[in-house]
Amino acid sequence: MLNNVTDRSASSAPGSRSTDTFDYALRIVVAPGFHEDDTLRRIVEFCSQARVEEVILFTNCEELNTGHLTAAEQQTWMQALRRARQALVSAGLRVSLNPWETLLHADRGRTLKPGQNFNLMVDANGQRASAQACPICPKWLANLRGLYATFAELKPRVIWLEDDFRFHNHAPLVWGGCFCEEHLRLISEAYGRPVARQELVAAITAPGAPHPLRRLWLDLNGRTMADNAGRIREAVQRVSQDTKVGLMTSGPSVHCAEGRDWDRMAENLGGVAGAVFRPHLPAYNEVTPSQYLWNFTISRQTAALLPEGVELLPEIDNGPHSLYSKSRSLMRFQMLLSGVLCSTGLTFNIFDMIGNGPLLQEGYQETLAGAKRFLNSVRGLGLALRRQDGIVVPFSPRSSYTLDTSPTMASGASGYDLSKTAASAMDRLYPDESKWASLLSAFGLATRVTTEQRHSGQIVAISGQWLRNLAREEIRRLFEENAILLDGGAALTLHELGLGHLAGIPSLRKIVPVNSEDVSYEDVADGTVLSGCAAARFSAQGSCGSAVIFDYAPEAHVVTELKSFHGTTTGPGTVVYHRRCLVLPFVFPNVPNSCLLHTLRRELIVGLLQSLEHAPRRLSTAEGGAYLALYRFDQDDSTVLFVVNASTDDVDSVSLSLGGFGDGNRQAEIIQGDGAATKGTLAFARGQCTLPIGLQAMDVAAVRIAGGTR
Repeated sequence: MLNNVTDRSASSAPGSRSTDTFDYALRIVVAPGFHEDDTLRRIVEFCSQARVEEVILFTNCEELNTGHLTAAEQQTWMQALRRARQALVSAGLRVSLNPWETLLHADRGRTLKPGQNFNLMVDANGQRASAQACPICPKWLANLRGLYATFAELKPRVIWLEDDFRFHNHAPLVWGGCFCEEHLRLISEAYGRPVARQELVAAITAPGAPHPLRRLWLDLNGRTMADNAGRIREAVQRVSQDTKVGLMTSGPSVHCAEGRDWDRMAENLGGVAGAVFRPHLPAYNEVTPSQYLWNFTISRQTAALLPEGVELLPEIDNGPHSLYSKSRSLMRFQMLLSGVLCSTGLTFNIFDMIGNGPLLQEGYQETLAGAKRFLNSVRGLGLALRRQDGIVVPFSPRSSYTLDTSPTMASGASGYDLSKTAASAMDRLYPDESKWASLLSAFGLATRVTTEQRHSGQIVAISGQWLRNLAREEIRRLFEENAILLDGGAALTLHELGLGHLAGIPSLRKIVPVNSEDVSYEDVADGTVLSGCAAARFSAQGSCGSAVIFDYAPEAHVVTELKSFHGTTTGPGTVVYHRRCLVLPFVFPNVPNSCLLHTLRRELIVGLLQSLEHAPRRLSTAEGGAYLALYRFDQDDSTVLFVVNASTDDVDSVSLSLGGFGDGNRQAEIIQGDGAATKGTLAFARGQCTLPIGLQAMDVAAVRIAGGTR
């Protein structure tokens, strides 16, 4: 029985910031000479109603961007920023700055101006940008350091590096760069002989064992961006020692493919005490909550890459802005779910970047104020990512150094056509290591996304080619000390490394391409009854991807068989080996509308997981509806759960099964999405309990259960 208690932040009236522990920062432009006073008045009004503490002022942004600013253009912005800063500080708001240019996001007709003799970015096909600079250009870096130093005169709390501070995604270049003459000179110098662009691109994407030129190119890129960040920070702090430099990020897989050195980057930006990061949240416009849940793994990976305790401000971005881009309901769902990242606050890019300012009639301020109560309470729980518990989903920021881009490894998971141009082939450097977290979350299973490679006594879910980052002895130890889940790509990698016997795999029979005649559906073959179905079947085509069919050791338990549309058996499907390894045969693409998502398959997978070693301690599940996700944090004195309804259906009752919990009553507190909190007792029987609340569509609840399990 749980009883209502006083909300932790109920004393904070709208506009009050004195008791808030979770920070809001509004990203917005006050365009020079364009109704500045009116825009500022509405910004202050919005922030007061929305409980926003900070305003991040854009410069030279989006549609107003003129390319790289000249000194005269910067002074025009500086005059407007001084006026805006004075008005905002007078209203009790903190002020940060967001120069909307580093390399430039895209050309869009922009060109270099007189005196801007920058080396321009070149893609793998030799196409040269008209305005976007190469990051190793010293003239560009000197100009940018001067720009940031001048803006630092305004003493902002944070001055941000936009997410165009990267090698990829620089239209109209295909993929991005850089393969300019200076890059080729430095690579040639390191390699010991001249290397042409075509040779470099071919080497970077060459199948089989990674070519040494791939490492040189990735090393150069990672070192360049991290050192550039450090030099920009030096220029800023010479002028304003207390100003931090923040970094906006993109998806971890694309940063991996450009060699980002996360540790060096974080250290050069000031480490835990000085750096600020804005992880990418994966929905600029309206998607279903289930799609958002699947793609949320991107944000979880980024948070796991950063130093524990760093200031973390994920972004809500409603592009191209207004309620026509995204509903208040989805935005609220994003906000509530961000607590899983152990974030310190949120940034909001929810109004256009042309100068219209906040549109109060859209009601975003009410959404922000309403979610603040929950986020304050969650922030007060003192959660840390290192305390997450559940099925381990490992990934590596260095996988692009090790992965094999050959057709057998690249096909299926991504659907890449290896006959495409060299520039498109750059996509084959993207690692494929996050999808277990997405699939298992959709099935209601708690997971822990991590870059750690050493695990013991865990259930570890591996996809793609992550195993190539480990030595052979490390792989053996991983299988000896843990229960392992493998998708088709991971099982194929294990086999190619000569270690297939660890999963009961003596040989590869064949790889069946997606949507072929040989594999149409998967058929339960071991007599397992699912929801009354004596011989359940699941789709094995479409977004299930290619199927990898192995021969297995005699003692392997073949749970399902793969069938053609004629009904003939093509080979083993899902297989369990010695209660220590589960193989799901599909090289499924990382898309949220996966054919793998089905009520019966979920029942089968959860049942098989419960039979694995370490399951009684490591397996935690939520039951009650589709897309009812669970995130678990084990503290010294309590367990904190996020229960997430990523569906558009309400859930009347939520049942939990928590690894490490036995019988008895536990004191608990439940904080619902509206901030209301209740305290009382949860009754556990064999680790299972039922929450005394339901969950509305697109809602989140945090449950703190007293008593540790460590």
